[in-house]
Amino acid sequence: MAAVMDSRLSNLDPMIALVRQRVSGPLDSQITKALVSAAIDFCKRSALVHMERTFDVVYEGQTVSFAKASSINRQARQQVTEPQVTGSVIHRITAGSNDLQRGVDYHVQSAESIRFLSEFNDVRIIGAIEPLPTATLIPTAIIEDYAEALADGATAILQLQPGKPWTNPDAAGARKMAFNDAVRDAYRFRVEHTPNAEPYNPVRRRSFC
Repeated sequence: MAAVMDSRLSNLDPMIALVRQRVSGPLDSQITKALVSAAIDFCKRSALVHMERTFDVVYEGQTVSFAKASSINRQARQQVTEPQVTGSVIHRITAGSNDLQRGVDYHVQSAESIRFLSEFNDVRIIGAIEPLPTATLIPTAIIEDYAEALADGATAILQLQPGKPWTNPDAAGARKMAFNDAVRDAYRFRVEHTPNAEPYNPVRRRSFC
């Protein structure tokens, strides 16, 4: 069973129009690629799109997927066949009311793959997600709350492309600053409103002879 804080994904059509207000010339496909790149960067650095996945039991040696096998990608299959999001960061993992210890209870092989070193019950993996580079859908939360910033980020990517009619490094710098400000705001919002999103570093357990 998986619990996702906001499992909605949206297509990029409305965002393309926002980018076109800022830069003219690129094809829709080029704008879409820039938007996905900006969304990945935004999600990775802000950890805005919070996700919690739970398992009744995990076994010693078992490797589990954080986001790719979760309900958010299963729901996306109504529109697309391929996974759209992956794990971005793992904040903490708990079993019941206890925080598990990285390197002792589990290994984070990637932000998407966790291998457990013992059997645990009532496991909760807490982290954030980001779009895959091949995504055509991105988390609705960043479109609803940070559409202008996302358009700024995509525009900066396009304006920094060398040798294009729309190349404009000076304008890109201002767009990138606005994008970075929004990323910082989103990160603060997530930490302030989701205590579980704050990484937890438990005191290393020691055994004494």
